[in-house]
Amino acid sequence: MENLTRYIVRASFSQERMTYIAEESKAIHQSKDGKEEKVFGALEWWAAMPVKPKL
Repeated sequence: MENLTRYIVRASFSQERMTYIAEESKAIHQSKDGKEEKVFGALEWWAAMPVKPKL
């Protein structure tokens, strides 16, 4: 049960690989290997985040 709880509350993405460009309202996420990046509009980014169940 403790392991399941840790899994549920952990971040679904690495903040170290995220960049937010306020002037353009864009969020950029780099892949783990650094070869790819995805660019999202600020609202698109929030929409792409998975919804976690409340405990």
